Amino acid sequence: MLDTDARQAHAVLGQMHTKSDANDAAMLADPARTGFYRKVEVKSRHAQERRALLAARDAAIGARRNAENTIRALLASFGLRVPAQPRTYEGRIHAALEGHDALAPIILPLLAVRTEALRQAAALTKEQVRQVKVSDACMRLMTVPGAGTVTAATFVATIAAPGRFAKSRSAGAYAGLTSRRHRSGAIDYGGRISKHGD
Repeated sequence: MLDTDARQAHAVLGQMHTKSDANDAAMLADPARTGFYRKVEVKSRHAQERRALLAARDAAIGARRNAENTIRALLASFGLRVPAQPRTYEGRIHAALEGHDALAPIILPLLAVRTEALRQAAALTKEQVRQVKVSDACMRLMTVPGAGTVTAATFVATIAAPGRFAKSRSAGAYAGLTSRRHRSGAIDYGGRISKHGD
């Protein structure tokens, strides 16, 4: 299934002086009729589901990190530091709260949020590992040194259908990993990666 490039559509709509639904439709229809737009491939349902799993896992990990940062910041605002002992995070937070009964009703709910986020992140990670183990492409990618389940699953979900790329370099450009080129007269140098990709 093919669709139009959203960046091109955004650039076209940026030329409008008066925004309305009718003008939007006209501005998008004319270039489509003349063949101006580049076609882009819409990811398969399976690839979208893989990306959804990765996004959900990232959200759970982010929720845990945010809860920990908030707990640390709130304790610090009262001059308290998280001690090095005991070994568990929950134990250290309870140790920091000793003698500060007014803070416990504030910090302990955040501790519960962190615990639940950890539990859900573990469940999502387990599902991701299960999916990676049944994917030949992911298992092949994991033979590359340093490539684990997250890297393999992200790459496979992003590229989705590798046959659509004529050259391997095109896959890098698709992901936004190619460097910008600066050319003017005798000057020609590569810049940072474009990040104009998936």
